[in-house]
Amino acid sequence: MAQVSGSFNSVNVNNTYYVKQGDVLLKLDPTDAKQAFQRAKQVWPTACVKTHQLIINSKQFQANIALRKSVLSKAKNNLKSRVFLRSVDAIGR
Repeated sequence: MAQVSGSFNSVNVNNTYYVKQGDVLLKLDPTDAKQAFQRAKQVWPTACVKTHQLIINSKQFQANIALRKSVLSKAKNNLKSRVFLRSVDAIGR
């Protein structure tokens, strides 16, 4: 069941009234909902731009991680080569 906050314009029943399904018990004042909707419409474009920028940043970070992994792999391979060459006295200290 949905819940909303706000004020109401009218109450159509009293505590002792019999009601049936579908009866309108009260009418909410739409002012708060309209104001909240207007605020949401105002921030929507900014939220879209920020989301788009975060997606772009994420892709840049992923590319940077891939590049760093490649550099690390090359460094590890270089170290292995140097350790081997040093073990057979092919290079000096």
